[in-house]
Amino acid sequence: MATYQAQRARDPRVAAVLTSIAKDETRHAALAWDLAAWLDGALSQAERAMVRTERAYALQVFSGDATHVLTEEARAAAGLPDQTMARALFGALHAQLWA
Repeated sequence: MATYQAQRARDPRVAAVLTSIAKDETRHAALAWDLAAWLDGALSQAERAMVRTERAYALQVFSGDATHVLTEEARAAAGLPDQTMARALFGALHAQLWA
């Protein structure tokens, strides 16, 4: 999301900060996937089932519509997607990572 926002934020200061955040968050995500792969081999079958259940719950929560209390002007300045684009972004992420 930070990458999307950095590319679309109308406020150049916001875009600059989000560019830095996006790079950092991308590194965190890569580390999380590496850790998940390592843990998968260390967990029991029951523990892996618990992880799958929690992951499914998180996906359900994050697939819901986001509610923004920001004005349209503030949303655009921050580069936040509208509901249609947010659903499309989540769908693409889901297809690439979990489908």
